[in-house]
Amino acid sequence: MLVLRSSCRAILYSSRVVLGRRYDATLTGAQKGKAPPPNAPNGQMNHSTPPPEESFGKGFYLSIAAVVGTIALYKLEQSISGSDRSPFTRAIEYYSDVQDLWEKRNTRRTVLIERAAADRTLFLNSEPNKTVQVKFPEMLNNFSPRNNEVGWAQSVDLSTLREHYESQRGK
Repeated sequence: MLVLRSSCRAILYSSRVVLGRRYDATLTGAQKGKAPPPNAPNGQMNHSTPPPEESFGKGFYLSIAAVVGTIALYKLEQSISGSDRSPFTRAIEYYSDVQDLWEKRNTRRTVLIERAAADRTLFLNSEPNKTVQVKFPEMLNNFSPRNNEVGWAQSVDLSTLREHYESQRGK
């Protein structure tokens, strides 16, 4: 337990020393004359130095210059071109021709897709042809003599069917 307490004290003391050294290393020459913070290692306060002067910085002046420069360029461009329309409006009008071409292309594509959809629904909703065209009506009389029920060939009269196909062939 004693070893733990002494090691904790050593760590705390060494961290204070290291932090004090780091704080001293980051200070500039003008800041070293200023009062150190109350938790600094030496703990001395010095109120005799005046506060440093503060300015807006480069970023502020660059942003103001960018705004003024943009307005000046806009006015200059309008005076050179001689038109009352802004450059953005003219750019939109320039590219609107492409927009019309795209609109015509999309209209044609839509019409073609609608036609294809109509053809597809026509084929999907139509009923298939259930009639079978027989090239040789004599084939109706040709059947296998095996595996037939007894009397099957005699009970079916195919003469009217034969006459029908022969009349179609004769037309």
